Amino acid sequence: MKLYSLRHATFLSLLVPMLLSLALVAGSGLLAARSAIGILRDHEMEQEARFLQTLVNHEVAEGERLGVIRSTESFGLRELQAGKSGFRIWAGEVVMTEAGRLPRAGASAPPAGFSDLHDGEQAWRRLVVRAADQPLVVEIAEPLAMRDTLTWRMVRSLIVPMLLLIIAVAAIATWRLTRALRPLTLLSAELDRRDSADLRPLAGLRIPIEVAPLVAAINDLMARLGRAITREREFVDNAAHELRTPLAALKTRAQATRAHLTGNAEAARSLDLLVAAVDRMTGVIEQLLLMARLDGTPEQFGPVDLSQLATDIAREAAAAAVARHQEFVAEIAPALSVRGSADALAIALRNLLDNAVRYTPAGGHVRIAAFQAEASGQPDVRIIVEDDGPGLGEQPERAFARFARFDRGSSGSGLGLSLVQETIRRHDGTVTLENRPEGGLRCTVRLHSRFGTGATSLRHRSDRT
Repeated sequence: MKLYSLRHATFLSLLVPMLLSLALVAGSGLLAARSAIGILRDHEMEQEARFLQTLVNHEVAEGERLGVIRSTESFGLRELQAGKSGFRIWAGEVVMTEAGRLPRAGASAPPAGFSDLHDGEQAWRRLVVRAADQPLVVEIAEPLAMRDTLTWRMVRSLIVPMLLLIIAVAAIATWRLTRALRPLTLLSAELDRRDSADLRPLAGLRIPIEVAPLVAAINDLMARLGRAITREREFVDNAAHELRTPLAALKTRAQATRAHLTGNAEAARSLDLLVAAVDRMTGVIEQLLLMARLDGTPEQFGPVDLSQLATDIAREAAAAAVARHQEFVAEIAPALSVRGSADALAIALRNLLDNAVRYTPAGGHVRIAAFQAEASGQPDVRIIVEDDGPGLGEQPERAFARFARFDRGSSGSGLGLSLVQETIRRHDGTVTLENRPEGGLRCTVRLHSRFGTGATSLRHRSDRT
């Protein structure tokens, strides 16, 4: 599956055309501004040159001697100097007056008209005006850089508002996209919080019309999965019911036949093996039924008095341990509470203790302890079940696999520990197995404590018989 960002794709679809438009506007505006400013400045230079020519003609008409003028204050021409332009007045081939910034003067007056020239690293725009009836030449010039500065100022006054507009559009688009995509985030969060067996339809959220077909398809898929799981559970229930009855009848007949075979040891042994096989098959069917129900039905979680639950299960296991001549120890702290399913936790604890009693030899001991502990600063409840059996070899974690069996001298179904692990996982807990150094197996269950606290420990010991 290839992924892409809807937010980034939308941003690109908005910003790229706007940026391209900005570049086009900036380019065309630059050319238009350069041309317009060139025309306007040429016109202003022509007006300034004509003004200077008029002043000079006035001086000549008044009969004043035209000499080198050191100051231009009498002419009122400071504005030209302030504009970084300059002027030069020629009388024949002699420079009579000059002021402001100008390119270097040549040996004679330049030809009339506009021209561009370079004086060192400086580029100039120059205008020369000649009088028709007098040997007077007015030369006026300004740096071309001044025109470029005016051009960029004009373009900048056009680009900056457009950039601000693009930024505003991007901010508004980000806000709107975040709000538009929020329902998808809420849908994802709701699906993440659900258990694998929770197939209720998605509802109660305000979603965009474009996302509605996806949500409808998910709800339809959940409905189909729910129907399939229901059919599977019904099939397992019916199959288990149909199998338990003939197996019970087969076991009864085998035991009755065994009671009449007093003189045939080989036949009696075969019937004993048959009864054991029927017991194992019955156990497998019961465990499969429990696992199917656990996979197909969401538990109703609520407060569970784990102390009372563990005590009740321990009493049942103690009777079986006494019958097998085992020592049974129960150390269960009071006021232990967790949130979960009491029925599912009872099945898990019963499986752990049944395994411990089954695999512990006569004279051995079985121990269950339940107490409150701290893990990563959070309170949790721990349940430890120990036995004196043969252990699980070098890889005890393999016992969690379904139908995994070890040669431990018993006819277990290989499903009990898998059922325990799945139950504890549904309660957000962990279960670990380890071989005890002195022999036997230790199973540790950790559950989050959400109610109550542990106090003192209770110790129950069955009499060894």
